[in-house]
Amino acid sequence: VGSEFLDGLSKSFEAEFDYKKEAAFLMRCRKNMEVFKKDVYLPEAVDGLCTKKVLTMELMEGEPIKKKLEKLMVAWAASNNQTVAEMKEQLKKDMSDPVKLEELMKHKGPGENAMRALIWAATAKDWLVNGARVLSNVTLGRVGLARERQVEWASADLVNGPAVIKLLADVHAHQIFVDGVYNTDPHAGNVIAMSDGRLGLIDYGGAAELGNKERGALARLLLAIAGRDEGATIRSMNELGFRTENNDRQYMLSYAYICFHKGYADMEAFYSLGVPRTVGVSDLELYLNGRDKLLECPAHLAQVQRCVMVLLGLSAEMGAQGLSIAELWKGHAERYLRDKEE
Repeated sequence: VGSEFLDGLSKSFEAEFDYKKEAAFLMRCRKNMEVFKKDVYLPEAVDGLCTKKVLTMELMEGEPIKKKLEKLMVAWAASNNQTVAEMKEQLKKDMSDPVKLEELMKHKGPGENAMRALIWAATAKDWLVNGARVLSNVTLGRVGLARERQVEWASADLVNGPAVIKLLADVHAHQIFVDGVYNTDPHAGNVIAMSDGRLGLIDYGGAAELGNKERGALARLLLAIAGRDEGATIRSMNELGFRTENNDRQYMLSYAYICFHKGYADMEAFYSLGVPRTVGVSDLELYLNGRDKLLECPAHLAQVQRCVMVLLGLSAEMGAQGLSIAELWKGHAERYLRDKEE
């Protein structure tokens, strides 16, 4: 892989440990989030209290999505009479089995509307169980005529995965195509479920910038993938600087789908390109690397792809597997190219 890729990664890692730079990136992105202010919040860095080794920002009330997912994992394991450790061990075994792994990759959780209905039903059940307790606590309990009764809200830890992923996809597409600066590492620990219902976004040490030329090429690539235009997909990959030894059609298209479509979640997409059906998720890359060899993947492409793969990974964690980044970002790509022409 070319030196530009390694140099880009090196600069990205350096920035992640320079909190002065992180504060500057955070404030730039915060300024550009006005359009999402009802749903998303970026904390303010405290000017004068940030140094290369110290980042000071306002406190956000809430809980990382990662912790909510961990609680849901405990509940899911218990519902199957397992501990979390036992469930993880079983999952590890299933993922080492090519057949079971492919079945796991095909699995799709409930959609956005189904999750909304589930959360509404769970909230209604919570109030049926806890309504009298809450009323007692805020009336008789406050004047000492009754002991305070414990209230547990099972619905509090439910997360509408598809809705969260679509919002995060919109935010990062906006950052890329409108602002030109975006977070490359939006993992579950960097997304806060705030007490007011918004998503708080933190950790901009891994932020990166994308120029107009690269944004145009990325927009064309996303539209080509979403439109299943194979020729345009390969041309756009080349335009972005992706180079291979043989410019093999299957290799180029497969990696375009892995990096900017659904990751590895849709094997049918690879089979439609001519990948043999004997090839599964676990040996797809081995098969592709037997056909061609990567020569160059520029840093700007690798950084966007890192952002995409983190979003797809979070999507799988939240039960929203199978979403396509190319399709989610299609509207943003179209607007960028249209505005550029004007």
